[in-house]
Amino acid sequence: MLIPIVLAALAESIVSFSGGFFVLMRKSVAEWLAHRMLGFAIGALIGVTFFDVIPEAMEAIGEKAAFGYVALGIMVFFAAEKALRWYHHHHGGHDGEIRPFATLILFGDAIHNFIDGIALAVSFLVSLPLGIATTVAVLVHEVPQEVADFGVLIRGGYSRSRALWANFAISLTTLAGALLGYAAGESFAWLLPYLLAVIGGNFLYIAMSDLIPETHEETGMWHLIVQLALMSAGIGVMYFLGLYFAE
Repeated sequence: MLIPIVLAALAESIVSFSGGFFVLMRKSVAEWLAHRMLGFAIGALIGVTFFDVIPEAMEAIGEKAAFGYVALGIMVFFAAEKALRWYHHHHGGHDGEIRPFATLILFGDAIHNFIDGIALAVSFLVSLPLGIATTVAVLVHEVPQEVADFGVLIRGGYSRSRALWANFAISLTTLAGALLGYAAGESFAWLLPYLLAVIGGNFLYIAMSDLIPETHEETGMWHLIVQLALMSAGIGVMYFLGLYFAE
């Protein structure tokens, strides 16, 4: 069963990395698209949290525990961003440097991909059909999220090449999680819903605290309509993907 687990993890890493070709466009085009994708990124983060992450955690550990760990995730990543801002303030900072939320989105992606790898391994260990179904769901969810994340990274101060290589490094955590999951078997599967709830808190914190304020740089009714449409699109994609791949 190790071979299909590794292949599934590599497939997700490839899909995750493929979003990096977004940054190979001309800088002016990439920056314009990055700002346009900001609304979609907000919607995607909110959608995947409420339609996927939290319900899965609730099913395993109950409503109160799930929302408790979501709240814990918000506080943990609030503290992490505070620490990053403190470090940035005390070690100098200039325009064009990396903003804390860009580092947080990478950190969150690394944990999310690592958990995805463990989930893939556990599902394949349960049964081959379940493993295949889980792989398809993970891959399809990964595409819009990774494209949106590249927009966030560019808005956060990453150069196109740095965003590409950062995402490549982060994508490898899926394989690391899959190998750990295979080695541990089902012994630590009970931890997954708790970690998922914490990641849900991370996604909500980034969407509400960091990304939404960025949209206020553009004013006017037309920009409001565009941003609301993009947010709705991001939420809608996550919702319909959840329906399509529901068990």
